[in-house]
Amino acid sequence: SKLSFSIFDNQTDYWLNKNIDYSNTVVTVKDRYSGAEMQLTDVKFDNRNIGLANNFEFKVDSLKQNTLYDVHVSNVSVNGVVRDYDYQFSIK
Repeated sequence: SKLSFSIFDNQTDYWLNKNIDYSNTVVTVKDRYSGAEMQLTDVKFDNRNIGLANNFEFKVDSLKQNTLYDVHVSNVSVNGVVRDYDYQFSIK
């Protein structure tokens, strides 16, 4: 499955969100219940302002329906400040 995320730090000007640097970013996806870390492939990112001001995408094989996954995103540079993000998702 192909997954992606974008970071919108500037809520007033959509296009100012291109100052996101993913070059040192590390993403982990884990099954919430088993703790198994999922393998990520085809990791890419861009700030080309085509559709979105910034985009980080990757593929994860073997995702299961009705399973909760935790995502940890670390080392994102937002206007020169390094930040981490966490979110969860499931496929219904």
